[in-house]
Amino acid sequence: MPISDKQRKLIWAGAALIGIFYVAPWAIHNARIASSQPVAEAKPSPVQYAPVAPKPVQTPEEVLNTQVARMAGDWQGSGVLDGGPCRLSLQIRPDPLKPAAYTGYATTACNPTFMTLGQDKQKAMQTILKGATPTSDIMSGEASKGNLVFHIVTAIGTPLDGCPWTGLTVSPFGGQVAVVWTAGTCAGGQMVLNRVNNVQ
Repeated sequence: MPISDKQRKLIWAGAALIGIFYVAPWAIHNARIASSQPVAEAKPSPVQYAPVAPKPVQTPEEVLNTQVARMAGDWQGSGVLDGGPCRLSLQIRPDPLKPAAYTGYATTACNPTFMTLGQDKQKAMQTILKGATPTSDIMSGEASKGNLVFHIVTAIGTPLDGCPWTGLTVSPFGGQVAVVWTAGTCAGGQMVLNRVNNVQ
């Protein structure tokens, strides 16, 4: 007996329903299992650090030169010398043409109060006027064992005691500097100076 088109369609529809009935639960079950499994997290790659270059080690001479370089700048101080109270201003500048070399500019002004004792009025006035005239020195120096040792290049004016400087040594003294000067066969002197913004 031949199968009509309508019967054929009914057979295919029935087969499809049977397939859905048996296959669908299996597919749903597998999907649930897959969704319940934890997803493996991607592990971050280890961080790569660039090697740090070691700091260069300074030689003892370089350490001392660095110490001397910190003394460049403007300094000022005051103290009582043989003739009376005096003020010393010092400028230290690196020499651009010579490594570890410096140029110094020093100016000293004094009030010769002690030297006028026992003098008559006219002599005392002359002493005061002479002492009121500052004396200056242009110096050239180099680093030596953590200090700056200057020699006099040009002297401007004559000190009240008649003894011009012949040399000056500058040493670090905490946040200050200590200066010691020589004056040939005369007695020298010393003073502690403070850093200032500008020498006046």
